[in-house]
Amino acid sequence: SRLPCLTSRNSCSRLQTKAIAVRTAVVLTTRAIVGTTTVSANPATVKKGVKVTLTLTTSRALSGRVVEVWQRIGTGTWTKLTTRKVTTLGTASFVFYATRADVSYRWKFNGSTSLAPAIGSTRRFYAR
Repeated sequence: SRLPCLTSRNSCSRLQTKAIAVRTAVVLTTRAIVGTTTVSANPATVKKGVKVTLTLTTSRALSGRVVEVWQRIGTGTWTKLTTRKVTTLGTASFVFYATRADVSYRWKFNGSTSLAPAIGSTRRFYAR
């Protein structure tokens, strides 16, 4: 795109151009497995102590890049819990054991020069 001349009005001898960076959008999709069963309900009620696996599926363009797992207890503040590296297949996994009554999780990618930042949908669990 053209930018206005930065010198006097009549003495501009060349056009100045501005590079526009375009970043590819990424989608972060989460699947929850409780024990050995895939759970689609959100929020999901699970037994205390049960193993829960959150699997991220995303673009292979994120292969080797770091994604974050964020957690919120009840209606509190979101906090970064840990990080995972995306595999060559575009997946990452996080395993936890349900110990609290109301906990939400989500994946986050901070972006790069070529990929836009993204936050996955929230998965909420009630441990009983």
